[in-house]
Amino acid sequence: MEWHCAGRQAVTVIRLVNQHMTAKRTILVVDDSAEILALFRDLPEPEGFRVLVSAYTLRQLDTIIAEKPDLVILDLTVGREFTGWQTLQMMRMHPATAKIAVIVCTAELQRVSATQGYLTEHGVSVLRKPFEAPQLLAQVRIAF
Repeated sequence: MEWHCAGRQAVTVIRLVNQHMTAKRTILVVDDSAEILALFRDLPEPEGFRVLVSAYTLRQLDTIIAEKPDLVILDLTVGREFTGWQTLQMMRMHPATAKIAVIVCTAELQRVSATQGYLTEHGVSVLRKPFEAPQLLAQVRIAF
């Protein structure tokens, strides 16, 4: 790649590139368990990620649009409901969230198997509960 800039323009371009390279990536974790949210908050932050956590709400898509995360880690089920699946589908249909990387985190292996084609087609990774910290960090790194 060639840069055709001189003087102040070159310095500005270099600063913008450096800011982009050193900016913390934002991860939004959406789950209904306070313990899981605390676990996710503590794990990636030392790795240089900015981590936001959110308990499920009826307006989850609005939260995702407002926060503009680089990655969403989404629990597929809330109680007995498949709320995360609905949130994922809404994300993929909305222009502001369609390209955001997503990792679904779930213990619902039957539901993941039933939706594997959709998940693969839409570039969604799966992290099965229970998981170890290295598995989580590996999935996050792959997403970026």
